[in-house]
Amino acid sequence: VNISEDHLGLDGVNTLQDLAFVKSLVIEAVKPEGYAVLNADDSMTEQIAAKVECNLILFSQNRNNNTVKSHIDQGGTAVVTEKGALCLYQDNKRKTLIKVSEIPITFAGKASCNIENSLAAAAGLIALGVPHHIIKSGLMSFMPDSVANAGRLNLFDMGNFQVLLDYGHNLSGYRSVLQFASQLDAERLVGVIGIPGDRIDKSIYEVGQISGQAFSKLYIKEDQDLRGRASGVVASILYHGAINGGARKENIEIILSEADAMEAAIKNAAAGDLIIMFYESFDAVFELLQDYMNQQVQPISMFPAINTDIPVSPHLPVEYIQ
Repeated sequence: VNISEDHLGLDGVNTLQDLAFVKSLVIEAVKPEGYAVLNADDSMTEQIAAKVECNLILFSQNRNNNTVKSHIDQGGTAVVTEKGALCLYQDNKRKTLIKVSEIPITFAGKASCNIENSLAAAAGLIALGVPHHIIKSGLMSFMPDSVANAGRLNLFDMGNFQVLLDYGHNLSGYRSVLQFASQLDAERLVGVIGIPGDRIDKSIYEVGQISGQAFSKLYIKEDQDLRGRASGVVASILYHGAINGGARKENIEIILSEADAMEAAIKNAAAGDLIIMFYESFDAVFELLQDYMNQQVQPISMFPAINTDIPVSPHLPVEYIQ
């Protein structure tokens, strides 16, 4: 269970406390012999854990998290990151499951959000009784590409610049993607940003604000499904948020069509750029990237020249250069 500022303002859920209450109903429904897997790094976990009447497994990126420490000291089960590895604590015993660097979706530990996802997956599999070697094999074989995990931190080498596609659609998602991007040593971050129209104005504005802080160039687009908003309203809120975040007006373009915004970003890309698109339709954007690469006179390497430990999608129809 993770509680973040998403879907607020919908169906009477207006605060994080409301959202925690709703999600806790799932936990309360678990039978005593079942398992609840909770993120100990979430500030709402203690509130939800108090309602657990089944077996509890915690996961955390911080072995010194007080909630985790107390749980482990009492003989509870937890999966944590410790000394660069995913470690299982169970019945006061510790076992190393896998090194973080061996898990492709963590990009050698650069993507904090996917370390967290790996912890959650491992904890869930522990609850199901899956053997440890199978858990390790699964984590090692799951790739962050357009086949195994389409649209989630998919990184593409476009020649002299790169493109990162992700379905981040709330402030937490944007923060996670930007944390990862900060580890990639790009010359310039270019954002193609948008957010679903059914989010509250404050949430939309904050996404614009964090984008204004992070990106050197911004293309603001809107989803085709406006979710009840008039055309241009979400883009306007994002624009004003970005300006408040420190973006300069001349570095922002509003192009409402997602495809057109991405085309503009690619057309104007400079060497060393990392273009990050928070998309609505993965297939349409993926096709656009394929078309661009097919039009290049020189074949493009499927792997980046630098940081070769970063898995870049090998599933575009491009020629591999030794």
